[in-house]
Amino acid sequence: MTKLSKIPTLINLPEIVGGHFFKAEFPKYIVAKISLGSESKYVLYVNPGSEDDHLTLEEELKGLVANQVSGAVIECVGGGRIAYAPGASDSCIIGITGKSSLFGTENKDNTVAMLKAAFPHAEKIVAF
Repeated sequence: MTKLSKIPTLINLPEIVGGHFFKAEFPKYIVAKISLGSESKYVLYVNPGSEDDHLTLEEELKGLVANQVSGAVIECVGGGRIAYAPGASDSCIIGITGKSSLFGTENKDNTVAMLKAAFPHAEKIVAF
């Protein structure tokens, strides 16, 4: 187990079980590259209960990572907004959109892949 494996790929993204997914409508998210020596990984971070700006999200993520892995370097590579809608049966639809005015647009294909791995029951996960 590597030190960065302690950090989940999706941080603060609640499990989708019908009903409400977020307290804030279309909350902002960031994607960051976390590096420690030669090891690195990408994570998606959202604070589902707030409308914080992307800089605040970056500061929150840095605090969370510092508590788990000392010496890690965090580079924000983009952000946007995330949306959720109930789908058929126990399924759902997740969409990511927009860009961060501070960090720009991340690789949306990579973000969709992270979400698909975490939510295999989702009917559709799209970037628009």
